[in-house]
Amino acid sequence: MPLNNKVAVSVRDITDRKTAEATLVDSEAMFRALAETSASMIFILSADRKFLYTNPSFQKISGYSETELLNMQYEEIIHSEQKSKSAHIEEILQCLPKSPYRDIIKFVAKEGSEKWMDISVTYINLDSTPALLGSALDITERKLAEEEIKESEVRFRTVFDFFPYAISLTEIESGRFISANNQFSKMVKIRNDEIIGKTSAELGIYPDDFRNQYLVTKIKEVGFVNNLEIDFRANDGSVFNGSLFSKIIRIKNVEMIISVIKDITDLKTLQRQLQQTQKMEAIGTLAGGIAHDFNNILVPIMAYAEMTMECVDKSSKQYDYLNNILNASYRAKDLVQQILSFSRHNEMVFEPMFIQPIIKETVRFLRASIPSTIEIKANLDKKCGAIIGNPSQIHQIIMNLSTNAKHAMEQKGGSLEISLAEAEIWPNDFNEFTDLYPGRYARLTVSDTGHGMDNYLLDKIFEPYFTTKKDGKGTGMGLSVVHGIVKTYGGSISVSSLPGKGTKFDIYLPLVHKVAEKGASTVIHKKPAGIEHILLVDDESVVVEAEREILEGLGYRVSTMTNSMDAYAFFVDNPDKIDLVITDMTMPKMTGAELAMKILDKKPDTPIILCTGYSENFTESNAAAIGIKKYIVKPFVMQNLACSVREALDG
Repeated sequence: MPLNNKVAVSVRDITDRKTAEATLVDSEAMFRALAETSASMIFILSADRKFLYTNPSFQKISGYSETELLNMQYEEIIHSEQKSKSAHIEEILQCLPKSPYRDIIKFVAKEGSEKWMDISVTYINLDSTPALLGSALDITERKLAEEEIKESEVRFRTVFDFFPYAISLTEIESGRFISANNQFSKMVKIRNDEIIGKTSAELGIYPDDFRNQYLVTKIKEVGFVNNLEIDFRANDGSVFNGSLFSKIIRIKNVEMIISVIKDITDLKTLQRQLQQTQKMEAIGTLAGGIAHDFNNILVPIMAYAEMTMECVDKSSKQYDYLNNILNASYRAKDLVQQILSFSRHNEMVFEPMFIQPIIKETVRFLRASIPSTIEIKANLDKKCGAIIGNPSQIHQIIMNLSTNAKHAMEQKGGSLEISLAEAEIWPNDFNEFTDLYPGRYARLTVSDTGHGMDNYLLDKIFEPYFTTKKDGKGTGMGLSVVHGIVKTYGGSISVSSLPGKGTKFDIYLPLVHKVAEKGASTVIHKKPAGIEHILLVDDESVVVEAEREILEGLGYRVSTMTNSMDAYAFFVDNPDKIDLVITDMTMPKMTGAELAMKILDKKPDTPIILCTGYSENFTESNAAAIGIKKYIVKPFVMQNLACSVREALDG
């Protein structure tokens, strides 16, 4: 009931609230206007991550309608390849409400297409209820472009690393490596991560002064260098030959040098091999010419020595002197044959042989070629048996090992010892001689007191072209050749050495049953004689005279000619008076073989003996093929000539 007929009225000022409500309505309207027109995907999630709101862009990009989304949870649109959904949600919740959350994730649209989104989420209060406000920008095209770039980079890096040549990028001014492929790393034997940021000088590949003073200067002048041959040094100290191409390129407005290096070590080695082969061919040709002339010199020496020996008392000193001359001539003859065998590439003939005579002959040769500061000792067991081999190869083994020993001692001098003895390998020796069968062997030992070798060198000495000698001192083939010969014989080679303590090589060669030792003999046998008429042809007058003396001493009638053309004319004029023709092979205008063919064409049954000091292309079988009865190699002894003449005449 009204009090005192008065009405009580309570009034509260709600202006602020109304203003706030109006502001909120305006803000909501503004938010909705912005969200509805935004190209970004805008959404609101409840605390349990259900969609409370999605803008048209979200609906358009996701393919879901507004109604569908309001019945979905956030996790349902995250791609299965994305990091686990629960983990992703946990990251969001841990981040909020302290700070906004941002990440790049992959969505899956309704039709199944994949969308990359740059998503941002922040914490808000929605009607006093916690909620999440998020926006997502579709960056699918950018992400695909980035992935394409990455794939292109991977493809490029794959090609870059598997390219057969070494490639590097360096800063043009500092020379520091920016990038290098696997082949470059393999070539210089340095890990790729240790190359980047370093210079060639710091890595020891080649010095800075070369790069700065020549390479960069040349590139700046003409823009590139091509086929520049440089010796590069790897991290282990080895040196390889490289052919360099370098050019200035620009990447992101930065100038740098790209370099491509081709390892031409094998090519240079082949070139050196070819040069060595050509050199050996030239030496062979020279040796052939020297052999021909030298053998012609030996013919009169040996002939006159033998003839004079028949005229003096065998018990006199004069006989001994002449015998020494004859023996020296034999050694000279054998030495010429060894030189020819070494310089020619003829097929090797293997036969039972004793090593002792070859060692003795080689030692004589070494004494003349090794400095007097190096003492040479030979300790040879005379009872050591025979092997199956080739004299030239055994000579080569001893010479190569002795030459190495000489190089090891040439500065300070020392002692070179060559020894030979028999050795027995038993089955229980297998651990020491793994490459030898049990049995009897000839053990050839070559030792020196030189500077010796460490384990690194010992592991490499039998490798082809490995050498510690300076340029011009050796090709690095000597020990590999020795190793190859020994293995061919079924033998074994071992080496022991210490720095400063010298080196010893032990070679084991299988023994065979003993054979009769070959050698020159100065015993004078009775020589077959005759009275026939012989035409003797040689362009060396001293040879002709010596051979004429021998033949006339045996009773023959001899006509001599020093010109093959004149000899043929003489034969044509006297075909029935000539019983035998002895001709030298190498003569001007007409060779002995050509003379023989012309004579046989004129009178086919004419006996002909062909003499040669050296002929690489005309052999005994060639002579027999054209009808020549006998083929004699100069220099020859009287007995050999006498028997050959008689055999040719008697048929």
